[in-house]
Amino acid sequence: MSTDKMIEDWAKSLGSTKTSVEQSDTGDLKGWTAGPTNEDAAQAVFQALSSHTGRRRKVWHWATIARDTLGVRRMSSKRWKIILDIGKKEGLFEVDEDSLSFPTLKLMAPESFEEDLEPEVEEVEPNRPNPKRDSWKEWEPTGGPCGPKVLDCGHFDWSSSKDHEEARAMGKCCAGWKSPVKWEVLGLVKPVPLPHRRTKEKAAGGGWPGLCCHPTTHLYIGGVGNDCRHTKGKVRCEVHGGGR
Repeated sequence: MSTDKMIEDWAKSLGSTKTSVEQSDTGDLKGWTAGPTNEDAAQAVFQALSSHTGRRRKVWHWATIARDTLGVRRMSSKRWKIILDIGKKEGLFEVDEDSLSFPTLKLMAPESFEEDLEPEVEEVEPNRPNPKRDSWKEWEPTGGPCGPKVLDCGHFDWSSSKDHEEARAMGKCCAGWKSPVKWEVLGLVKPVPLPHRRTKEKAAGGGWPGLCCHPTTHLYIGGVGNDCRHTKGKVRCEVHGGGR
């Protein structure tokens, strides 16, 4: 083989390698229609962050959960930033760069229902009702000192009884029907979606493993620390011996 031919073949191999790397990194951002979306990945990160009870992790730790949810081999920094932006836009989580020496993720408190109230005037006469301020008098905290309880529909009870009644009159489960669902609660009566279930693939990936669910009904069976081996029942999820 001539020297010119060897150089030409070498140059072609470099081009194909570069294309392969780019496709595995960010190429699938274009025309992403099949399978889980970036929004699904953001929801998975939110669920994992909500269930986490240990020490706070670096931001990139949670990228593995998004990666496993999307089913990609490598999470690019560009896509991870898109998922972080979605999480902040949807009021799920945001990057905290101030609490520790390294950036972490923290949950965002649900937005109040102030948007449905009249605009606050600059000055309020003494003893005159202020709808923006007085509306909170209707809400009474439910649950313990750590915050409101989770309703049977899986949503946090951040709203007043009046708001719940109005939402149910419209056919909704509660006033917080737009907020993310806590599947540890709703999953007791409804099948948990695949992105939130514990699977062998997720367990092998090293990220958030998902919730322990019944292998056929996909209902949440949980256990101490989300481990179905620590329950009185004999049913196990697919990772802990139940099969798929």
